[in-house]
Amino acid sequence: MAASDWLGTPSPDEGRRLAVWTLARMGAALAEDTPFEARVVCTDDEGARTVEVSGSSARLREAEGGDPRVAALFDPASLIRDIGTASARHGTVLGRPCVVLDVAPHPVWADPDSPWCPPGAASARLVVDTATGFLLEAATTRPGAPVSHARVDGLAGPVPVPEGDGPFGTRGWCRPDRGEAGDAAWALGRMAATLLEPLDATARVTVHSEAMGRIADDPQPVPEPGERRWTVTVERAGDGERTVVMGDDPDPHNSRFVIARLAEMLTPARIVSHLWRVDIPPGTDGTTVAANGPADEDVPHELLGT
Repeated sequence: MAASDWLGTPSPDEGRRLAVWTLARMGAALAEDTPFEARVVCTDDEGARTVEVSGSSARLREAEGGDPRVAALFDPASLIRDIGTASARHGTVLGRPCVVLDVAPHPVWADPDSPWCPPGAASARLVVDTATGFLLEAATTRPGAPVSHARVDGLAGPVPVPEGDGPFGTRGWCRPDRGEAGDAAWALGRMAATLLEPLDATARVTVHSEAMGRIADDPQPVPEPGERRWTVTVERAGDGERTVVMGDDPDPHNSRFVIARLAEMLTPARIVSHLWRVDIPPGTDGTTVAANGPADEDVPHELLGT
């Protein structure tokens, strides 16, 4: 099952809903790992050059010595963590329906080495193919530097099809029927969408590891620059409870370890960008995915896609 089947038709409105749909499409591409052949034209201060690429997203991630700008076009989930805000509009490239995202990179969470959305970039544009989630075009402008640009000049792979009345198209986030092949893609798409979804909620979390450190004793809440707001009651054995009012966006470098990790749990879109491989564990109902980061990090995660 293709992600476009359960995502449904992108919103006709060029607003938040379309941007959320597009992030879900980018996240789902990680689990789909679609084979393709493409020709890419890259332009920067060294001029223009044409690159032929083929294989799959996973193979590009594992290849050494490749151009990260080209690899990111076919591994769009890797860019999700870099996004602070995004506006969306419909477009067409190579005769394929797409969504144009104009992105403001996040000043804290964006990867300094991001090929397309580094912190401090004056502008960034990502053109997302609705059939595959791949980027058909990307451009970024850094202060005092020429525009870096890449464009897919030819793509052989899944073709656009009429998109049906999928769960996200009309009925919100409904998971595909249990056991379908799209479960992993659905879970990652659902996680990716949390980056731009507004939400007010209350949660109770039990911290089991003493290595996680203490939550600050002072009553000052963590700043709330994001649009997801949480009141979290944290329980720790022998240490009573702490109630923390927080948003989705505390500075991971300046916040307590527990707070930074809670922010990732409650807005899991940023976790998606760190993952390389995703599987549905045997015996689960499809709402849990087992995922791994790069082999050199050796950091397995078990993520709840709800």
